[in-house]
Amino acid sequence: MIHINENIDSTSLMDIEDMMNHTNGVNDCYMAQDNLHMMAISYDGAKVSSTTLLHKVTDRNLHA
Repeated sequence: MIHINENIDSTSLMDIEDMMNHTNGVNDCYMAQDNLHMMAISYDGAKVSSTTLLHKVTDRNLHA
């Protein structure tokens, strides 16, 4: 689970979800409907690390 601190628009959220879902090792990624700051990610830790996934968000100048 990644918590995104900023309020961002739905298009940006969908872009982040799409980027994560196309990351090698990610099985599924979605924003919690009741809290759009929370991104749930199911991934294979043998293929991608949690740090790598976090950096994919922070590299977009978002705080997580």
